[in-house]
Amino acid sequence: MKVIPAIDIMDGKAVRLVQGDPNKKRVYGEPAEVAEAFAECVDLVHVVDLDGAFEGRPVNTGTIKKLSGIVRVQVGGGIRSEKALAEILECAAKAVVSTWVPKELSRVVVSLDVRDGVVFTRGWKERTDVDVVECARRLESRGCKELIVTDIDSDGTLEGPNMELIKRVVRSVEVPVTIAGGISCLGDIRKIKETGAAAVIIGKALYEKKFGLEEAIESAR
Repeated sequence: MKVIPAIDIMDGKAVRLVQGDPNKKRVYGEPAEVAEAFAECVDLVHVVDLDGAFEGRPVNTGTIKKLSGIVRVQVGGGIRSEKALAEILECAAKAVVSTWVPKELSRVVVSLDVRDGVVFTRGWKERTDVDVVECARRLESRGCKELIVTDIDSDGTLEGPNMELIKRVVRSVEVPVTIAGGISCLGDIRKIKETGAAAVIIGKALYEKKFGLEEAIESAR
């Protein structure tokens, strides 16, 4: 299983939110400095343009281009049109979408943000009433190459991942599934690996030094 560290960008800084709430923000410094540290251990970093997610269009593209010169990045946040997708793919290895899914999916990862088993969109603000497994299967049938599943209630809490959700989704599709949200210790990584997940995105646990990135990679092997 692959470990993908995360950099969330807001107002040009690397931050972490709790459950996607911009009022529960902690700043961790310059994104480029964080990326340089991560690049010593991994070849891909998950970048979220939080300003873009809330505004509905990419905002921090200048910072993202700088990060792409340091390490390969997959980028999400506000990608809701062909124009925005093209803009991000000029510098990113992959684009991460949720609200809007393009027809061409070759370098696109679809993110399913979940609360109480159903998918939320538009910066985690809008409930769709679509069951996450139903949505994952539908996307797979459309040709989706990869999925990211984030449990909103766990994200940024350091309270452990939603294992029931993870097992449901991973077992329901054949495409690779990346898991995000709630990871607090190396044991969480090992439990997620046992489900058959392809990768895990880790953010706050690294920033809060619950464990090191090299330790996380070793636990995922």
